[in-house]
Amino acid sequence: MTGGIILEKGALTTGDPQDFQVLGKDMGRDLLVRAAQRYIEAVKARGALRSSPPATRITRDLLTQPVVPAQALDRDVQDFFEVAAAHLGQVTYSAESIAVATGHPIADIDAYLRAQAEAGVMQADESGFTLVGVTQPSVWRVPEGIRGQQQLGLESRLIRVMIGGPSDTEDEVKAARRVLEQWNLRNAEELRTVLLFKHWQSHAYPGWGERPQALINEQLVEKADLLIAVFWTRLGMHTGVEESGTVEEIRTMAAAGRPVHLYFSSRQVDAQVMDDQRAIDEFRRVAAFRREVETQRLGMYGTFGSTETFSEVLDQHLTARVRDLRDRDFQVSQSTQGSVRTFRDKQRAEISTLRQTVTQLEIEFGSNLQRIEGGLAKAQHTLGRLAEAVTAHYARWKPMLHDDARQAWDGLIARAKQEASMPITYGRQDPLEAVGAYLFRATTEWLDTLEEGLQQL
Repeated sequence: MTGGIILEKGALTTGDPQDFQVLGKDMGRDLLVRAAQRYIEAVKARGALRSSPPATRITRDLLTQPVVPAQALDRDVQDFFEVAAAHLGQVTYSAESIAVATGHPIADIDAYLRAQAEAGVMQADESGFTLVGVTQPSVWRVPEGIRGQQQLGLESRLIRVMIGGPSDTEDEVKAARRVLEQWNLRNAEELRTVLLFKHWQSHAYPGWGERPQALINEQLVEKADLLIAVFWTRLGMHTGVEESGTVEEIRTMAAAGRPVHLYFSSRQVDAQVMDDQRAIDEFRRVAAFRREVETQRLGMYGTFGSTETFSEVLDQHLTARVRDLRDRDFQVSQSTQGSVRTFRDKQRAEISTLRQTVTQLEIEFGSNLQRIEGGLAKAQHTLGRLAEAVTAHYARWKPMLHDDARQAWDGLIARAKQEASMPITYGRQDPLEAVGAYLFRATTEWLDTLEEGLQQL
């Protein structure tokens, strides 16, 4: 036997998926393992787990041997359903899966479950047995604030506030973000305005074929409604067009007729820094730009002597700016709180998009395996692309999924990445084909589970 189920310190693991073929057609391998793990842990916690050697191998021929000491059969079955449903979000199980977890022979479990179904205590169908009255929990966590079928939230203005500044203004950037968050808490409802923080380090994404600053302009500056620009001792790197990225952002916003709040810091500078000629040159560049603003009367600017003062001044200026812009035509959006129907539609669209990608990759995977030369490498690359595609969508789902659904997706992604990076060796095609089939099947099944879960919200 090449694999087996290993019971080790209360954990049930396996190295051979074939060991689970007899354990119920409709129960996924990972779900079965975790069901048994959780049940064993629960039994162990109440002190009923029989002491055993460090590792006890349980093969298909020994499935009737107890993993945990069998108590009264009806009590063990009830406990299994209670523990498994609470931890796994599933309520339907096969007789085989319950037998593995409780240690009772499959025949005894099956007879008991059928008797319970005839008595109306359980429901039986082709998927397995379910306790009557137990509702399958959804894999989804509905975000806070989404209630009912009606659109919630007040209509509000969304003002996209971009924060710009060279690398030495990191403290001011963080302070500005906190100011915007606190401002929203205090004023958003009254003024029906939400200030949305934007900064290139957190909101820009990679691109090609353009200057870096041009990409930032396209992605952020051109879509910003207000720019907060801060300078201290550095002006920043030349962009190929302007003296620095922040200067280019200022001129871009001004040329478009959108407001700019310009600030210069007078915070104390470390004496050692001013011994550096490059630092002195940078300081002179800042001073020159400040003189340009003054002499050419390009606008007004603010000054501050500490980060705390900057926060206070910025808060006051933002309130004044928002009140002045009250009648201007900014982007209008609904609150992030919406209806359950909206939530469902959005997730279904995501699931449909990923499902199409998975189908295309599965076809590509099979085609690559048939290639005589380089087929295995290409098939492995396809599994890597599967991991990338799932990861991209899962990143948006993760905050909205219950823990066990997260574990399943994490496991699928990790397995796909692992298989995509393994060395290509002689005789690898059959194992790779089996693993690929499992990964595509499991991904599709979990997409089905996510879609079904949306119906329960």
